Amino acid sequence: MKVSYEWLSTLVDLHDISIHQVADALNRAGIEVESIVSLSQGNHITTGLVLTQERLEGTHLSKVVIDTGKHGTRTIICGAPNIKANQKVIVALPGAQLKDITIQKTTIKGIESNGMVCSLSELGIPHKFLTTSQLEGIEVLQDSFPIGEDDVLSILGFSDQYLELKLLANRPDLLAMNNVAIEVSALLNRPLLAQKEVPLPVVYSKDVYGAAIHTAKAAHFSTVVIKGINSTITPTWMKARLMASGIRPIHFLVDLGNYLMMLTGQPVHMYDLAKLPGSSFVITDTYEGDFVALDGQTYGIKRGDISILSDGQIMCLAGVMGAQACAVDESTTSVVLEVASFDGASVRKVANRLNLLSDASTRFAKGVNQSSFEIVIHTLIKTLIQLTTVLHISNIVTTGSVKQITKQIPLNVDKINAILGTTFTDTFVKETLTRLHFSIKNNLVSIPLHRVDVSADADLAEEVIRLVGFDSIQMTPLSQTIEQAGLTLKQENLRKIKRYFIQHGLTETLSYSLISKNQVEPFSFLPISESYVIQNPLTEDHHVVRSSLLYSTLLTAKYNFERQTGDGQYFEVSQVYGHHHNRLELAVVLTGQSYRQGLMAPQPVDFFTIKGLVEGLLKILKIDTTRYFWKVEPIEATYLHPYRYANLFIGQEKIGVIGELSPQGKDVINAGKLNVVVLQLNLTALLDVKTSATKMTTVSKFPIVNRDLACLVDQSVTYQALIQSVKKAGKPFVTDVQVFDIYKGTNVKEGMMSVALRMSLNDLQRTLTDDDIQKAMLAIKNQLISEFKAEFRS
Repeated sequence: MKVSYEWLSTLVDLHDISIHQVADALNRAGIEVESIVSLSQGNHITTGLVLTQERLEGTHLSKVVIDTGKHGTRTIICGAPNIKANQKVIVALPGAQLKDITIQKTTIKGIESNGMVCSLSELGIPHKFLTTSQLEGIEVLQDSFPIGEDDVLSILGFSDQYLELKLLANRPDLLAMNNVAIEVSALLNRPLLAQKEVPLPVVYSKDVYGAAIHTAKAAHFSTVVIKGINSTITPTWMKARLMASGIRPIHFLVDLGNYLMMLTGQPVHMYDLAKLPGSSFVITDTYEGDFVALDGQTYGIKRGDISILSDGQIMCLAGVMGAQACAVDESTTSVVLEVASFDGASVRKVANRLNLLSDASTRFAKGVNQSSFEIVIHTLIKTLIQLTTVLHISNIVTTGSVKQITKQIPLNVDKINAILGTTFTDTFVKETLTRLHFSIKNNLVSIPLHRVDVSADADLAEEVIRLVGFDSIQMTPLSQTIEQAGLTLKQENLRKIKRYFIQHGLTETLSYSLISKNQVEPFSFLPISESYVIQNPLTEDHHVVRSSLLYSTLLTAKYNFERQTGDGQYFEVSQVYGHHHNRLELAVVLTGQSYRQGLMAPQPVDFFTIKGLVEGLLKILKIDTTRYFWKVEPIEATYLHPYRYANLFIGQEKIGVIGELSPQGKDVINAGKLNVVVLQLNLTALLDVKTSATKMTTVSKFPIVNRDLACLVDQSVTYQALIQSVKKAGKPFVTDVQVFDIYKGTNVKEGMMSVALRMSLNDLQRTLTDDDIQKAMLAIKNQLISEFKAEFRS
């Protein structure tokens, strides 16, 4: 929002307040002023009359003699193509500082030049406000302009400065000069200036132009017919205010509409009555077809866009831009004035889709004060009759309803003081809020309709402190105890996990949490609830919140081996999300060869590589081998090798899956013949596993005895179950059990297997006797027979 200082000065008393003081007050109140900009730049400037003009032979230059009044008659060499005798022009005297140059006396073609005849662009006026002729030549003033007038920029309206405000989404009210004036008046405690009262004219005409609303996206639609408008030019002061607001003056009627929009914050639109094909409007969102807008471009209108039709033809894309077919111009004498309210979201969507962002669409998108439509219409009519003559004005015709709900908040000064840490009195708070046009009656605060951002005690507290100043809050030291900071057990274990994989040569990766639809399920071996789908994704590749981490890590590996880095080891830790719950997950991907012993002994990664990594991880997390087990279950996933995978269980909960990708799985990521092994692990469940404290034991000084035992058991028996059974039966002497041989085949019953176990026996207090060992071995055999129906060779 650009705020003209001179315009603001006509709305609020700023007679001894500089623009920098206004900017400082706004900044301190939380309304950011990005910059202060001058509409023009130049000093030592005056006006003159061109007495003679003589073209220098062989050049595009002219020698002109100019009468500059009190500054004397001076000769100037000028290169402008449009300079002629008897013109009133702007002259920069020697020593003048313009936008890009300093003017000095100089000699050109042997002739001394004492100054420069100026164009508006040379005085810093932005090019978008100038016509082609103004850009290509010097500015020619009206014949009535005095000679030797040093305040020429002020008379032309170009001496203004403006504030560039960076408005937050909660303050759309500040898109209106009237509301900016209220804000500045309250902040500086300066009165608003009374505006000249102009009586409304008597209604001379019963001619009206009605409307029918056929969509819920238009709350109300008001029209007034104005006939017999005497053609006139836009006053200089209005042009200057529009330019300081960033709007290019076009012609009187368009400028008048833009002026009212900037003043009130309500966009208005005018239709040339003579160009309208019908006798009333229809507002609908079902129209489809082409639309030739005011800019001469053709746009495609879709169902859902709010359109304003007359006799079935589109006259305006509501809230965005009018049609060229009914545009007002310099010859327009009769108009239909429209002031309406449209659904902000719909206006924003169509403006973004068609790239037709404008001051009007911005205001509709952020929200306008619907209740002010009559004030806007009356203000426009009053301004119109001040500037020109009008023959006929109709009644206001309004279709639809206008919601005028005044919000009220109970005034609780104690709560406001508690929020702010202040001791303001009731009277002080009430006086402060009244400055912002909040009305207070029976301890209820009525919020002005334009302040859509105020709805609770905290908002009232903010308004008070913005006006009073944050420096009025007393600094009170907080009393608190100092506690030693540290990591939780889960945080420590998470760091251990990452360090563990990095120490084993893996690279940590980071990938996007949003993925495409076809990436949701391919490699999700630990199912989670249904994924979240983004309603308005930026791209189709970022459409779904991932519920599995493994595929993202596989894509990282794919990216690398497609660039001749086929031997890679990657892991990623991240949250994954589903509709009913989320979890922290770990994904590991190993590809190609492992070079643990360098180039001399590369080993292809396989199932046992990843299994060893997992078991090492569980060991550093102090999860005993008796707490977890591996289990092979039938799987539906075709992306894992059917004989080279396993599920990791802790108790009855499956928390992980390891395995080698099948040929189909490798095809998905274009891995070719590379070995690819993966791990998907539920870290939330793993980190919730309770572990006992590390216990220190004395190193035994007595010898360890090893005994081997072979038995036949059913092939369905797991090695883990055998080991646990042996440890349980051999207490307290059995300290370790390992499987060292498995045999299936000749001389072994079908469905059975021979398992050879090596047991280590020891006692911390004494050397074991043969009798101790025999009793332990007998107990182990009996346990295996009882639990697994084991058979032993004689």
